[in-house]
Amino acid sequence: MVAIGIAIGVFVVVAAVLLLVLMSRGRGGTDLVARLGAAAAPRREPSRPAPRPAVRTADRLPLLTALLQNLPWWEEVQLELLRAGILLKPSELLVGIFLSAILGAGLGYLLLRGVLGSLLFLLLGAAVPWIWVKAKQAKRNRDLMNQLPDTIDLVATALRSGFSFLRAVQLIASQMQPPIADEFRRLAQEVQMGMSMDDALDNLVERTRCYDLELLVAAVQIHLTVGGNLSEILDNISGTIRERVRLQGEIAAATAEGRMSAAVLIAMPFAIAMIINVINPGYIRPLFSTPMGLGMTLMAGVLMGIGAMVIRRMVEIDV
Repeated sequence: MVAIGIAIGVFVVVAAVLLLVLMSRGRGGTDLVARLGAAAAPRREPSRPAPRPAVRTADRLPLLTALLQNLPWWEEVQLELLRAGILLKPSELLVGIFLSAILGAGLGYLLLRGVLGSLLFLLLGAAVPWIWVKAKQAKRNRDLMNQLPDTIDLVATALRSGFSFLRAVQLIASQMQPPIADEFRRLAQEVQMGMSMDDALDNLVERTRCYDLELLVAAVQIHLTVGGNLSEILDNISGTIRERVRLQGEIAAATAEGRMSAAVLIAMPFAIAMIINVINPGYIRPLFSTPMGLGMTLMAGVLMGIGAMVIRRMVEIDV
């Protein structure tokens, strides 16, 4: 019991430290974006010498990055990290997955005293960083969707005042809060560095994969091609998005019970197994040390996955 408690404590502490390092590295990337924005802005003569800021290393694993950056999945993983707002290199995420998998395998061996248990916990540990990335993506997408109506209203107001669309984008970058401000700041920087507005808007859609933002981008691209009253179009899009956000909130409230039931049903077998193993060590070991037990465990996992997908399809309603 003491060994199990120590193992769990060590795993939690090391996993927390690893997560904090990854999160601090991602926040450090925001400083990099700010420095890029400052570099793109007109330079002013300072009234007095400013202290030189500390330089943050852009890549902590340059050798591993050099080995992996030519692989076909490198760009896709980098894009997934950008969609989550995590400015890490795929090599750094890979190291995090490796360390989490090793910690999970060690915890599984201490708890279940078997190779199969270690393998199961290794897979679970390897999935934790990727689950964290996907959770950050979902949260960032929700934040973008909630900020879009006010953003579109601000763009329409700026256009009525006589501003160009690029100046309206810069206004959004300076007046709004992240994550929408970060995306529009990057859009403005790409245009200032020589990219066409149409290509920069396509990159914005590719980075975010937000349907509501695609409406804004489509309207702007059509305006750049054929002209028209863009501010009026944006007002209509803003009203449509506000209505969609309201309906999605009502749907989320109506399906909250189903989503909670799914979470409880999925977590319950794991929680009961851990409790039984603590109360009576070795009682569930045959599930991971015998062919029949392994087959039953795999079948249960498959059925749980199917059930989770069915419940998810039931509670997901597109608006």
